[in-house]
Amino acid sequence: MPSTLFHAAVGGLLAAALLETFDERAIGVVTLAVVIPELDVFLGLWIEGAHRTYLNNVFVPLGLAALVYYDTSLRSRSTLARRWGPDAGHIAWVGVLVLAVAGIGVDLFYNGVNLFFPLMDRFYDLSGEMLVSTERGLVQTMIDVEGTTRGTTETTQFRTGVDPKPAQAGTEPATVERLFPVANSGVQFLLTLVGFAVVAYRYVATRRTRRSPRSKTD
Repeated sequence: MPSTLFHAAVGGLLAAALLETFDERAIGVVTLAVVIPELDVFLGLWIEGAHRTYLNNVFVPLGLAALVYYDTSLRSRSTLARRWGPDAGHIAWVGVLVLAVAGIGVDLFYNGVNLFFPLMDRFYDLSGEMLVSTERGLVQTMIDVEGTTRGTTETTQFRTGVDPKPAQAGTEPATVERLFPVANSGVQFLLTLVGFAVVAYRYVATRRTRRSPRSKTD
């Protein structure tokens, strides 16, 4: 499964491309947005099939988007803007996008998530490939009517470093191996490095811009 570092790298790339100001506050929002879906791994210690279910469904970003829209568009005075400045609403919208794409979307395309839980208890898995064949034309295996769904919370559990044997909750030996992935492929490792490098560059560039004296006009 993709590591938290990989999720953060994808989120960092999105934020670096969409945010005008890239300061500590923006990085904090992006980091929180990436971490939120990962937290249901701890729920899996007590609730069967909780990982990639309770915080990895479409209703989490939709609910947050509704709150941000209400605050920034429907209220006469935005609480976000009043407490954290005029660009807080934009940062919040980017945070929602990062949660949906880097937090949930990455897992949706890598072994799947329980996308419409709790309305529908069914994992959707868009793992696959897309290619152009000289004989078959455009071929894709990501969206397949029969192969996209993969089970329910009762039949689908994911092994993690926190819960290495979810099917044997409470019975695992003390010496069980716990694996915390960093990168599942060379491409993931490269993208992780690129993502963190871009975040570091944008952060340093923002600080330099804020420290530089304002240009004077005659």
